[in-house]
Amino acid sequence: MAFIMENMTVKDLEEALNFTKTVILPVGVVEQHGYHLPLSTDIHNANEVPRRAGDRLNAVVAPTVPYCYSGGELPGTVNISTQVFSLLIMDICSEFARMGFENIVVLLGHGGTDNKAALKSSLQMILKRNPGLRDMTLSLVECWELSPTWLGCFKMEPEHDFHAGLAETSLMLYWKPELVREKIEMDEPEV
Repeated sequence: MAFIMENMTVKDLEEALNFTKTVILPVGVVEQHGYHLPLSTDIHNANEVPRRAGDRLNAVVAPTVPYCYSGGELPGTVNISTQVFSLLIMDICSEFARMGFENIVVLLGHGGTDNKAALKSSLQMILKRNPGLRDMTLSLVECWELSPTWLGCFKMEPEHDFHAGLAETSLMLYWKPELVREKIEMDEPEV
């Protein structure tokens, strides 16, 4: 059963901790996704995957962290430095450990080399700075790793389907069809 943390009370969370010691922290970003997808695409991907898994999970699903480092520069993209992002994730995970969680899954809805490196570093630093947490499991999972279909899109030829392409457009048409524009335009509209 998935427990949706933002809808819970203190008592609800205390009771959930009797059933599970696992928390999933979805992470997305506000960034451009062509001219047809909302700036919140990666947030929805990170948020909807664990919520829709529902009864197959035995975990608390934390509220989604909506900011990280994108590297994009089109209007609407909000970048925070990898250092600040790293510190934020360290603090959130430390708080989950304090609450009694023993398994923390950081579920990435946004990739990016710099972003992933910051996350890996912050998760390693938590364990280095807190020797008492060495028995804790910290996992970094990218949403697309959970779907062979999504992973297969990355290998499509002639162009690999990464950002705002077939996979993300299809997912958004499923999650939030009302947010997808009718005319599909990638990062530069045709003149």
